Amino acid sequence: MLELRVLGQFEVRMDGEPIAIPSRPAQSLLAYLAITAGTAHRRERLAGLLWPDAEEDSARGSLRQGLWRIRKALEKTLPAGTQYVLADDLTIAFNPGSAYWLDASVLEGRPDGVGSVETLKESIAVYRGELLPGFFDDWTLRERERLEGVFDRRMGALLDCLIDQRQWPAVLEWAERWIAVGHVARSCWPTLNAETEHGSQVCTSGVESCCSRSSARSRLSRRVSSSSGCLAANVCSRRPASRRRTQPLRARPTKTGSRHQASRRSRVCSSSTKLMPSASLGGRP
Repeated sequence: MLELRVLGQFEVRMDGEPIAIPSRPAQSLLAYLAITAGTAHRRERLAGLLWPDAEEDSARGSLRQGLWRIRKALEKTLPAGTQYVLADDLTIAFNPGSAYWLDASVLEGRPDGVGSVETLKESIAVYRGELLPGFFDDWTLRERERLEGVFDRRMGALLDCLIDQRQWPAVLEWAERWIAVGHVARSCWPTLNAETEHGSQVCTSGVESCCSRSSARSRLSRRVSSSSGCLAANVCSRRPASRRRTQPLRARPTKTGSRHQASRRSRVCSSSTKLMPSASLGGRP
């Protein structure tokens, strides 16, 4: 089975083995055909879509070369008669009846608002980031925005279901996933601020940081400074009292003090001598 991932990165596998398609235009062509599987696209339209700045003849030649690269990579190990890309003199299409898996199709598997919680989780889990990062074709930008909207609506529906079921750990887990992709809309803040039954709230500082990076950095620096101060105070409060005292500088003993200390040492030594047992205690009388 052909496994094609276009969300978060471009990746192609055949029966679990990675397949290299080194040409970026060929990658864009394959992704476009797979996302629109079953639609027959006219060759001149595809050439103008993927190579808009090239002359018509040059764009058609680039299209033929990209199609050759795709077929060479995908169909060299397939049985005779098996094709993923259907092409004739006028049109090119991705074969919808072939054995393939596409993450974008899984994301769009069911209409919005339809399906159980588990179905929503399965469709959302394939979203690892924006469509074809690093690609800036016109079709990619439009489709990227559309799929982000699909993901946001599915995630919002999932969080609504989890909140209704009061599954607070799951709410936090999936809200953090939403934040991690980096394009959470402000409209989701009320959802993420849902209170738990223990009175705690899902933190939305990460959501705000996704929408305003510069203000987030300033808030983070203030929080770090404040946290550092609190941490230092807490550490000091936990130290033993003897360690927190400042030790005074030792003054030089005066001559009177020296004679007093010497006298004290002599008394201690004499007392120790008196307390020492005699050698006869260990032997016979």
